[in-house]
Amino acid sequence: MARARAGVRVNGYREFVRAANRTSRAARKEIKDAFRDVGEVVRVDAADRFSAYDERTASGFRVRVRERGVAIEQSIGRTTGTRPDFGGIQMSKALIPAGEAKEDEIDDRMGEALDDIADYFALIERWRGQGLL
Repeated sequence: MARARAGVRVNGYREFVRAANRTSRAARKEIKDAFRDVGEVVRVDAADRFSAYDERTASGFRVRVRERGVAIEQSIGRTTGTRPDFGGIQMSKALIPAGEAKEDEIDDRMGEALDDIADYFALIERWRGQGLL
């Protein structure tokens, strides 16, 4: 069975993350936190949508920031295995609709996140220029 994929594609994201991996630990944390906030919008909406089916499962959605992108994933493992289609149900009832409903907000937040990251690096450069770092 093919994996369902939904989301917003950002050109240059992977290259940006690779370049960011060469920065300090604090800078990498700032970058991950900024991108995590972008995914949080979808996570909250997906959890709200799925809570009508299963509150425990809905509470298990987590935002993961990786080199390939920002993903909303289920952190709770399988319990019985009696519903092999349960991952598909989560995707079709909550995750994909939440991603589609929030596309414009994701786009806006991604732009804000990139602006925040650029501001962070500009501040670091200013401090270096002043001899503070």
